[in-house]
Amino acid sequence: MDPEFKQLLTYFPQLEFPLVLQEGSEHHFGMNDAVPDELLARFIIPALDFEINEFTEFIPCGHWMQQGQIPCLVIWCARLMRYSFYLISYTPQGTVCDTMEIAGFFSDNEYLFRRMANIDEEGTIFIVEGGHLLEQKEFDQSKNRKLIVEILQDGKLLKMPAL
Repeated sequence: MDPEFKQLLTYFPQLEFPLVLQEGSEHHFGMNDAVPDELLARFIIPALDFEINEFTEFIPCGHWMQQGQIPCLVIWCARLMRYSFYLISYTPQGTVCDTMEIAGFFSDNEYLFRRMANIDEEGTIFIVEGGHLLEQKEFDQSKNRKLIVEILQDGKLLKMPAL
């Protein structure tokens, strides 16, 4: 394993399952040490699907070894009006396999969207997402979107609609 990637893993404590990630869960990880900028630049930022700026914040949440060989990291990313938990899977050498925003909340100035993830013992991720107009308080349950995400042996994330 790449020594720098091994060092990165030390900032992400071993996660215990089942694990639920939702709005407010980031507070459970607030005591974790910040990842040094050089490790963020090498291993995390290239995996993300958004631009980093002076308003972007990160909290390392934790990691696990999927099937004993695929390192999977969960990191919380705060941006302007978007707060997200990202799952990033890697090869054992530290090369990114796949990335997905698995939980969080954001607004598009008209709607508020919330996504929560439940990760079970085997690393299967169950995701529920819902949205409502900002002036409303209740979600319309019939408009929720449900996904199941499986981590494949090559580290790719297989996203399937849940029934």
